[in-house]
Amino acid sequence: MSEIKFACPGCQQHIACDTGYSGMEISCPACKAKMIVPQLPGTPPPPPRLSVGSTAPPPLPPPPSAEGRTCQSCGAGVEPDAMICTQCGTNLETGQRIQQKPPTPSKPGAKRPKSRKAASGEAPWYKSVYPYLLVILAILGGLYYLGRTNPTAALIFWGTWLLYGFGVYIYTIICAWKDEGALWGILCIVFWIVAVYYVFFKSENPTLQALCGVNVLLGLATYFI
Repeated sequence: MSEIKFACPGCQQHIACDTGYSGMEISCPACKAKMIVPQLPGTPPPPPRLSVGSTAPPPLPPPPSAEGRTCQSCGAGVEPDAMICTQCGTNLETGQRIQQKPPTPSKPGAKRPKSRKAASGEAPWYKSVYPYLLVILAILGGLYYLGRTNPTAALIFWGTWLLYGFGVYIYTIICAWKDEGALWGILCIVFWIVAVYYVFFKSENPTLQALCGVNVLLGLATYFI
């Protein structure tokens, strides 16, 4: 007599029994769950056996799907341990769909995003040093022209150049101290040639280089006044 081999739908325990048990109700030897022995192909089902006071057997749990879990709302495939469907947002435990918050409308007084020019860090022309540097050059150029024949204008030119040069020198020391450390700041204080090297060969500050370039130009002009 051949055997019928099947698995318990509850604990997946492999069970083998004679064909005579086909269609009969048995208990799983592992989990004690009630089940019906499957029938062999071509075997007619046994006649139902009814007894007084008997109750219908409980429905068998559905066997696990070979293709994995699916969402009961949209039917999309989900991971075995997933709790929320990523396609429709349904909670797989409760069956409720998670409500997503709508985008918050912008308020009438909300600030608009900055323009590309402001976001890129480019300052408008009137916030840069170059227009005012041209004004200083124009004033000192006029004093230089008058100072060649007027001693008072020459004295004013010298005084303005000394004040301008001192301010640029202090600014150079501050930039060197901040960018390269205290050693470079002290070296710029002690040796002016170190300050010149820092400005034109090490610093990446175009404003500082422009200020020092004007200072050098004014210093050369003092030899011809």
